Amino acid sequence: MKVKDILTENAFTVYPNTSLKEVIRIFHENNLTSLVVVNEHNEVVGMVTYSDLFRYLFPDYNEIANHGEYLFDPHSIELRNKPYLDKPIKDFMIKSPESIDSEKPAIEAAAIMKSYKIKQLPVTENGKLIGIITIKELLKIFVIEKLKNM
Repeated sequence: MKVKDILTENAFTVYPNTSLKEVIRIFHENNLTSLVVVNEHNEVVGMVTYSDLFRYLFPDYNEIANHGEYLFDPHSIELRNKPYLDKPIKDFMIKSPESIDSEKPAIEAAAIMKSYKIKQLPVTENGKLIGIITIKELLKIFVIEKLKNM
């Protein structure tokens, strides 16, 4: 089975200069966990995940220790993040993310995801984005469907 047989077409995309505020809106309105960042030629130049944004926008333990107001005033988190909202997503994205050609075996996509500890993989054809493959599709094909037949 090839990647092209199980990919999700029409992956949600944004351009590198899309604001963080707009990216967050797209995530929420479409119930997404990732977006592929493409250039004007539909070539993959980056990836942004909900988890990455969470880690960037929320303080870690050391920052909370130095800024106790975060514990008691949720508005202080909004103020902390306000300067970032108009910045372009290229400042936050994973640059040159892993991707896979649509003709590759699906098991190769699984191996890449496991090796790099990622849950989504942009799928390309002739260097252009044509879709995305996720661990959900891979688990369904390789495990869940097999369990139904046992």
